[in-house]
Amino acid sequence: MASNSWWYDRYDYDYRTTSYAAGSGSRSWMEKIGYGYDDSYWKPKNNKNETYQDILNQLQTSAAIINGESDQKTIVKWSGGEDRIDVSSTEPTIYLSPDKLLDSKDSIIENVLDGMTGKVYLASALQSSVHPTAYRQAMASRIAASPATKRQNICGCGRNPKSMKITFALCCGKEVDLSKPKATHRNAVMMWEAIETSIARQKVLSEWGGFGPYIAADSEMSSSTKAEVQAVIDASVAEDGSVTAEVASLGFAWNLLNTNDRVKLPKEYEECLDYAASQIDEEVSPEDRYKVCLDISHHLTTTLGTDQTDSQEPKPKVCDSGLLGEKVDNGVDGALSAMASKDEGDPASAVAAPEGLSTGGLKYVIDKRTPTISNKETYRQMVTELRQVISAVKNSLIFRNNDTTEPTYAHRTGDIDENSLHKLAFRDDRIMMRREEIDKKKIAICLLVDESGSMSEDIGLPCGKSSTRYAEARKVAITLTEALKSIGGISLSVYGHSTTRDEASTEIVDMFEYVSPRQTDTSKLAQIGSRNNNLDSYAMMHVADFVARDYADHERKIVFVISDGQPAGERYGQTPAVNHMKSVCDHNRNRGVEIYGVGVAKAYNQSLGDKMYGKGNNVILNDVVSSIGVITRFIRQVAKK
Repeated sequence: MASNSWWYDRYDYDYRTTSYAAGSGSRSWMEKIGYGYDDSYWKPKNNKNETYQDILNQLQTSAAIINGESDQKTIVKWSGGEDRIDVSSTEPTIYLSPDKLLDSKDSIIENVLDGMTGKVYLASALQSSVHPTAYRQAMASRIAASPATKRQNICGCGRNPKSMKITFALCCGKEVDLSKPKATHRNAVMMWEAIETSIARQKVLSEWGGFGPYIAADSEMSSSTKAEVQAVIDASVAEDGSVTAEVASLGFAWNLLNTNDRVKLPKEYEECLDYAASQIDEEVSPEDRYKVCLDISHHLTTTLGTDQTDSQEPKPKVCDSGLLGEKVDNGVDGALSAMASKDEGDPASAVAAPEGLSTGGLKYVIDKRTPTISNKETYRQMVTELRQVISAVKNSLIFRNNDTTEPTYAHRTGDIDENSLHKLAFRDDRIMMRREEIDKKKIAICLLVDESGSMSEDIGLPCGKSSTRYAEARKVAITLTEALKSIGGISLSVYGHSTTRDEASTEIVDMFEYVSPRQTDTSKLAQIGSRNNNLDSYAMMHVADFVARDYADHERKIVFVISDGQPAGERYGQTPAVNHMKSVCDHNRNRGVEIYGVGVAKAYNQSLGDKMYGKGNNVILNDVVSSIGVITRFIRQVAKK
């Protein structure tokens, strides 16, 4: 197969290297977006349908993550057994089967939920990558390949629900050549599904790299193993050297999707596979992708022949056909299919965040943190470890202390300015120079650190060691605090935020006051950690009020929000929360408090960052420590003005 084929150049990745084992599955991810952090959430419900409802709401949130920054709306529902996903529609419904989701004790099976979450991500991505024409053609071939389909059958594609007397030949049959064998259609669909799934996986992982575990879980649930596929291929070569188009298509489709984990194809397939590679050696447009697959399948059929019995025995699966038009089976209680998600993007139901800037009835708790001897010792050790970084930041801003005066010219008193002596020839005696104290602008810098549960995630460091996101965020806060406290005219405050609960289990905005005019014991920064959810916009409102009050005499007031993800809490998230963040940013900029987002660990994509903070007001980094340089450069730019 040609090595320069377009899918290798454009969509080469290895999603299988990411484990979906415990600790990286739905529970940890959904904790990050605000679901299931309280252990009580995961206990079996008294009503099994309530458990299914909770999961459905959770999966709906997953869909909103992928298309939260666009106008499209994806709905997640349980299948009734006769449902298909049309990813080419403007508002697709993702049908999932809840089979095997709960164990005998009605508890959630984590890897099954991970796989479902992966399907939701893929289905949302497929909407933007699959062309409606290609989808219709593939659906037509899917129906044509069915043993029950004949030219006179009533069409079952769903395109003409009000005219059920229309025949397949008059409807979907127009999209494809019905004279081709059923195996040709079946094999073409399999190859097309592999290409579209490969593109969708890459789209998800390129924008949301942390979703790798869910894509891996989906693959584990939806496809056969490489060993199973390889066994079928190895057994397919007959004694006389003959092979079949079905097996050639299977191997071809597997390698299209699994570019880093390919099966080996016997030499008997080489000519046909070279032909297939030549057909898609250049990038094929989304509209033409199915047509090319049908052409390849036709060539394989005519060259290699098909299983003479046209056997319908199950062959290894390459990917989930249910995401691209095959009916989604559901062996569980069919009544679940009528269950609607309670969180479909309606601001009134999806989030408690109001459109305005009120508190939304939320409580605030200001935790000033109690210093301890162990904190002081930890802080001292960290300052020692970070001394070189602290020194570098301090040196980059030391000009604020050195340049305390500046020269002014054309005075009649002061020191003689030799460069002005020529003025005497013109009877101008303003030849003196004076050095005057600079009236520097005062700058207030505030760090608002995300202390949500996801900040506990382990990260690898260049030195080969590991750390956590909150530990690295703590280093950022300590470095900037130690460096800036000796720079004249720059004031620094540091706050953290997460959530707690009151006696009625109502979520509370928990603000941690680490450094401020009221709190000067910097050793408390050693307590920065990982806690619960993150109601970002409300924390931003609160800290902006602090900055405006505490630094009223400062000409510039700037808040940096250091976060590893989107706003998330119970009844808080998705587009309404994003819009609320933007409203908070706009409101505070109008009153002189500038808010900038620093997304760490690829927290979100650029489009979403622009929606939350405004275009040009956010930066997305691979790691936490890089934010030191970003914030320092920004301070330097401001201080130089």
